Amino acid sequence: MSIGAFSAAKDANQTIPSLNSAIVTFQTEQFDTKGSYSPGDAQNVPTKAGYYEFKLNATYTASGSLSIRKNGTPLVTVTGGQASVSVLAQANGSTDYFDVLATAAGAIMTVNAGALFQGHMVAGS
Repeated sequence: MSIGAFSAAKDANQTIPSLNSAIVTFQTEQFDTKGSYSPGDAQNVPTKAGYYEFKLNATYTASGSLSIRKNGTPLVTVTGGQASVSVLAQANGSTDYFDVLATAAGAIMTVNAGALFQGHMVAGS
């Protein structure tokens, strides 16, 4: 079985206005073995049905939260200014997508450059 994997890095700080949410952009593909990550959409759309592990490593101002999402629904959410989290999720291999959402609480939130969003297949369906 050919395993798909990607790693995308954030090149610049991203500011989210207070009480707003935004998709976190990861502009640079470090690698993408199956062409499943789109920097323009900041989404990963796995091309093979199966189970995937997604990882997020980021620092950000503590006035908000970061969530790894599937089809717009949070799978895991972290707060406190530093994220080092992973989650396992099933993907259908065609329409499911995964991204990262930043939500600013009562102040402006900044997601710092150097953040990483990564994923790889761990098992087929």
